[in-house]
Amino acid sequence: MRTLSLQEEGLRRELYAQGYNDGKIAKAVRKASSTVSNWRHRRGLPTNHNPVFEPKTPERKQFEYLLGVIHGDGFVRYGKTCEIAIPVSTSDEEYKNVLKRTFEEAYGYTPHERMHNGCWYLEVHPKKIVEQFRGCKTDGRWIIPKLLHPGEYLAGLWDTDGYFCFRMGVYKKTKRGKTLAGICIQRKIELRQKSNGNLKLILPILRSLGFNPWMRSYTYTNKLGSFKSDVLIILPSNYGLFKLTIPIRHPRKIAILEKIVEHNRVPKNQWGRVGESKLTRAQMNQIGILHKIGLAQKDIAKLFDVSCTTIQKHVTSDGYRNKDKRQVRVFLALETPKRPKDIHREIEIPYRRALCILNQLVLRGLAVSLPSRDPRIRFYNLTEEGRKALTVFREISDIQKIGCE
Repeated sequence: MRTLSLQEEGLRRELYAQGYNDGKIAKAVRKASSTVSNWRHRRGLPTNHNPVFEPKTPERKQFEYLLGVIHGDGFVRYGKTCEIAIPVSTSDEEYKNVLKRTFEEAYGYTPHERMHNGCWYLEVHPKKIVEQFRGCKTDGRWIIPKLLHPGEYLAGLWDTDGYFCFRMGVYKKTKRGKTLAGICIQRKIELRQKSNGNLKLILPILRSLGFNPWMRSYTYTNKLGSFKSDVLIILPSNYGLFKLTIPIRHPRKIAILEKIVEHNRVPKNQWGRVGESKLTRAQMNQIGILHKIGLAQKDIAKLFDVSCTTIQKHVTSDGYRNKDKRQVRVFLALETPKRPKDIHREIEIPYRRALCILNQLVLRGLAVSLPSRDPRIRFYNLTEEGRKALTVFREISDIQKIGCE
């Protein structure tokens, strides 16, 4: 048995006094943990136990985001073994670091990293953290509590299970003996899951934020058999709203979302030109404003005595299809600040529908949400652009003629 020098003995006793256990002391002095354990027993020193980990209390936003991450691509074990495991592809190392920072900020705990089958797994073991997500997934089915920040929860879902696509290519077309080049653009924002009813739980959350989601199902076959899957699709008219209300944190997906939103869609009739029109530049600007308010194209065509095709060529509405006269009624009701419930009673439309239209008007810059002392009460008023649009709306024609009543 080798006798320790005074320097080695002093270092071990100093580390022991700081609360280091056998394993940490062994790592610091580069010896086996059994060697340090024998050294401690010979000196009659009791074992230094690891202190019980006390996680921080997370903010509600952070909790709901992590809940969306676990629903999207994680799993929870609670019993003899307590564990949260979240797989992250090796090509998404930046997002792995984002998740680690999120856990550190929320709970003061850094997840362990483990490589398995060419994929990173972030593992969380403290029981006091795992029990907060206990029962959030049962046999693959989601259990969603009452959400205070639904955008954060949806961001966690899209960061893990979401699909963002932006592709642009050139193809050739022969027309009347001439070869022309055309541009093919593909933009997609989707959420994909097995057909177990999970995505149906997301539909009312999206609608409450002003989205008009669409779902479809398809069957695919692989070597294990045939399976049915659901796809939740965000419509192109809601891409701007998605960027504003769902703060995703995945670096690669953020870059694709920027391209999807900022790209100006190529018109359908890309081979021809917009024909000559008898409309003046001022009238074209008025048409754009009226379309943003919510007027249907056929009503605008009657006002200017032109065809619907002419209106369709000149209108600029960022993909919005305005067919509902209730949007006009809500817009006209906003001359003075009002609550969504007041508009709902005054115009006799569903409260959820009124809130959806108000969110769309805010997104288009025609209305603004005013602060209130009570966070449950939200007031809305017209912006400068909204007041200008209302003036144009009244100057062009009588409201009764347009058919708002």
